[in-house]
Amino acid sequence: MSPTDLSATSLYGGIAYDLDFAGAALTPAEGDRFAGLLGDNVVLMIENRGPPVVCGTVSVSLVRLVYLHETFARKRWRQQ
Repeated sequence: MSPTDLSATSLYGGIAYDLDFAGAALTPAEGDRFAGLLGDNVVLMIENRGPPVVCGTVSVSLVRLVYLHETFARKRWRQQ
């Protein structure tokens, strides 16, 4: 995602991607795989799923999730 506005800038370089998601994380190994993919990022974009946002507090996570939603909504609006 390119930093095209303030919301996107706050997430720039902080998004990891999982393109090999095969279902619910039912084993500790799958949880470890998610954690490894997330690394130091705050958002994990999981193929065909919603994005988990991981921050130090629930309030910061919610703000980041709102920024993510706003960024993609603006991007979609620009493409129409």
